[in-house]
Amino acid sequence: AEQMVYEKPLLLVATFDSQAVTKILQDASQPVWSENRPSGAFWIAIEENGSRRVATDANDEVAISLNRAASRRGLPIILPLMDLEDKSQVTVGDIWGRFTGPIKRASERYNADYVVTGQLSQSGEQWFGRWSMELGGSVENISSTAASKQQVVADLVDQVADKLASRLAVVFSGEVLAVEIYVDNIYDLEAYAGVRNYLANLGMTESVKVLQVKEDAVLFEVKVLTSPQNLIDAINIGNNLRRIPTDQGLNGRYSFSWRG
Repeated sequence: AEQMVYEKPLLLVATFDSQAVTKILQDASQPVWSENRPSGAFWIAIEENGSRRVATDANDEVAISLNRAASRRGLPIILPLMDLEDKSQVTVGDIWGRFTGPIKRASERYNADYVVTGQLSQSGEQWFGRWSMELGGSVENISSTAASKQQVVADLVDQVADKLASRLAVVFSGEVLAVEIYVDNIYDLEAYAGVRNYLANLGMTESVKVLQVKEDAVLFEVKVLTSPQNLIDAINIGNNLRRIPTDQGLNGRYSFSWRG
């Protein structure tokens, strides 16, 4: 039989229209997870060959696996530097034991929206991963077992992404609803612009306008294409706006403090 020889490989180049895909999902009443996704600080301790280390940079195979798995799921993640500043607050033992106190303090410099802490270890031919995800004031535990550390990391990152999506992916409605968001701790134009841009980029937001300005506070009207509770859930997960403890969310008005 005649054999065909190609000097150049055959390539397929595919593109997609994100707005068209979103509309198809919206028309089908399927949840949509916007591109504006929370960032997570990942503190992962690895036990291997009798010693423990922390995944910190691209030269570490676990860090490479973390970044690859997160990129595949569209998750922005942060790996700690473990420099003098980090080591003064947290140890590999803290990370291995998943002690949330020192890890939360060490995470503040990274301005992450949520924190993942965990361990990877090997027993025989199997690798085990046990992680905790601190998100919006609650902690969820996840675990996985696989033949390689790369497989364990990929599975655990998938679990993190699924948990985030379950809280942040929303079904867009045909109805536009207005929610009043009161924000204090706005002392300059930079903070005002930061709050407005943050609210406008939440993915479910159609528009943001100012209703009132008073000293260090601004009252915004945010129009959303989903339920007001979905908007509040998305804000609560982030690290930039913190709900004022006395806020009751009465009459569709919710109160926050800007952290920038």
